[in-house]
Amino acid sequence: KFVLVSNFYPQERGIEFFIKVWNLILKKYKPNISLDLYLTNITLNQQKKLKSLLSCEVLKTFSVKKPINLKEFEKVLKNYDIGIIPYLSKSLNYDYSSPNKFGDYVSNGLIVCSSGTSELKEIIKKKSIGFCYNQNSIHDSALVIYKYINNPKLLKVLKKNAVKFFKKEYNWEIFEKEFF
Repeated sequence: KFVLVSNFYPQERGIEFFIKVWNLILKKYKPNISLDLYLTNITLNQQKKLKSLLSCEVLKTFSVKKPINLKEFEKVLKNYDIGIIPYLSKSLNYDYSSPNKFGDYVSNGLIVCSSGTSELKEIIKKKSIGFCYNQNSIHDSALVIYKYINNPKLLKVLKKNAVKFFKKEYNWEIFEKEFF
């Protein structure tokens, strides 16, 4: 089960690109996967636009959910296996950022699936906590994602690594030591 949590819906966030990749994965490979989007600040027109990108058969695997409140965040994320960070490198802000969702995903033991912006790509690769797809090619992205989701043993290792990474390196208790 995939999840994508986002507070906004600008083009640079890469959500539309990812949905096009999602369509291709489902049409070409027919895996048994699902995607839930938890989007804040999305208008009805934007929601309709997202759904219009999906073919009828794909709609069964996809849903736009209401935003998650902070009290339920951990409980909701525990229901997923892979968290998506779809930023595109059209803006330096997105290319060199480490979004809050990255920490949310790894703290809840999710594998990170990212478009591979500079900073995230290095961490994901070095720590072996997920995988990156090619933000310049829908076909390459679909192939990469399918190769990972079609390898349950590897996914198990990535999930274990994400939990270990959070506990030992990427949490507030570790960060605050540097301040004192």
